[in-house]
Amino acid sequence: MKRWVRKMLLALLISVVILALGIGLYIQQPKFGTLPQGARLERIERSPNYVNGQFQNLVPTPQFSEGNSTVSVWWYFLFAKKERLAPIASIPAVKTDLKT
Repeated sequence: MKRWVRKMLLALLISVVILALGIGLYIQQPKFGTLPQGARLERIERSPNYVNGQFQNLVPTPQFSEGNSTVSVWWYFLFAKKERLAPIASIPAVKTDLKT
């Protein structure tokens, strides 16, 4: 019985390693994207939201890691006064003729 359990654990370990390697190799395919280079990288770096090598939110968002509790974050989200809840100008709309 003990020998059987060892064989099963070894087979499970080998299966997990093969699965992890397969997934790792699969996600290296070009369809999953690559790091930006050339003109795309230059366009990203010119973005006003790109600061110190990463994108920054336009609106500050509460972080749990900054000492805020879950309750305080939810309280702020649900009850704090928000600015500009309605659009300043009218939103353009285009009537579509679905029969053409």
